[in-house]
Amino acid sequence: MEGIKKMATITLRPIDAYDDAGTLFTHIKFSSITIANRWQVVDEAVADDNTTAMYNDNGSTAGSELWELTDSSITAGIISKVTFYIRHTTIGRGTSTYRARAKPIVGTSLTDAGSYINTTSLDTFNTQAWEVTNNPLTSSAWVWANFVGVNKLYFGYTGQASQTNSSKYLHQITQYYITITYVAPSTGINFNDATCTKINGATLTSLNGT
Repeated sequence: MEGIKKMATITLRPIDAYDDAGTLFTHIKFSSITIANRWQVVDEAVADDNTTAMYNDNGSTAGSELWELTDSSITAGIISKVTFYIRHTTIGRGTSTYRARAKPIVGTSLTDAGSYINTTSLDTFNTQAWEVTNNPLTSSAWVWANFVGVNKLYFGYTGQASQTNSSKYLHQITQYYITITYVAPSTGINFNDATCTKINGATLTSLNGT
């Protein structure tokens, strides 16, 4: 006999920049937001694409960005995976077939959380996802302390405007967030494949001692 287990997700978005001075990634496009507040160009729940975006035009020289994310409001349940989402595009400035690309990173060490993925089209935004089952800093399972409190991790990405040609492309990102998939706490008792939460008005915590 056991409590019912179900999967649930929570979404975390940027609420501040790790580096207020912008030495990692300084360019902001189509926005009057200051460098220190540049996280606001990628924090929206509904992507606004060209309205607010940040970009890298340094050719094959990679640029990285880190953000503090909202604290998780969930702190219980086993985490099964973290999915990183980056919405970005290549702005075309030539005829090269080499597109801009990005990958997710974790921590102030800028540790890779996934491999580079190229943008899929010129001048059209698309959202790409990386599913990561273990914390790349420890190679162990994610824990809630990674996402809440004073010791939570910073999350971000590394991007390249072009893999070979510095004069042809611009890499633009408009949205960034992560989702945490976890096993939600038990909500009842499994009895003969049915979920029982109450008997005669009393909330169940066990049945026949289990």
